[in-house]
Amino acid sequence: MQNINTLKTRNLKSQTEKFACESFLQASNKISNIKSDFIRFGNPDLSEPDCICSNNIAIEVLGVYDNEYQAEKIWSDVTGNKPRKKFEPKLTTLRNLGDKIFEKINKLNNGNYSGHIGKIILVCHLHSPLTETRDVQNFISEHNPFKVDAYLEKCFDEIWIIWKDSDPSLQVSQLE
Repeated sequence: MQNINTLKTRNLKSQTEKFACESFLQASNKISNIKSDFIRFGNPDLSEPDCICSNNIAIEVLGVYDNEYQAEKIWSDVTGNKPRKKFEPKLTTLRNLGDKIFEKINKLNNGNYSGHIGKIILVCHLHSPLTETRDVQNFISEHNPFKVDAYLEKCFDEIWIIWKDSDPSLQVSQLE
């Protein structure tokens, strides 16, 4: 039997993914010809991405934090467990983004999302309160697309970044 902290963590993780998914859809529906809505959570036992949406679209959400300590601290607050990692005063959100995307692409190539036949979009949700739009724009301009890498058999159909900066509204930009 699962303990209450495990259930709380799963529920919060699902709600965080749903928030990222719906926020992305709301923004992309304004700029895209294809409108899509959240239908349900994906089923990991069926190798589905995090969110199943209308128009044969699925979204896999990648949460990106300032550093490993921040990620563990946020989730330990939910579970009631103390963080094991030491405090890290360095901000690596965008520095680590490429590596985190590549990890998700490897999962895609290993069949983790094979339960969905259709378009799969990766939405990278930057959790850092210090992320500025100009930093994301610089990252995008310097980014080398994964799709042109001959090493990869598959890549996500689209990769997007969502974040908040000093503007209270969520920012959205396409990476690939």
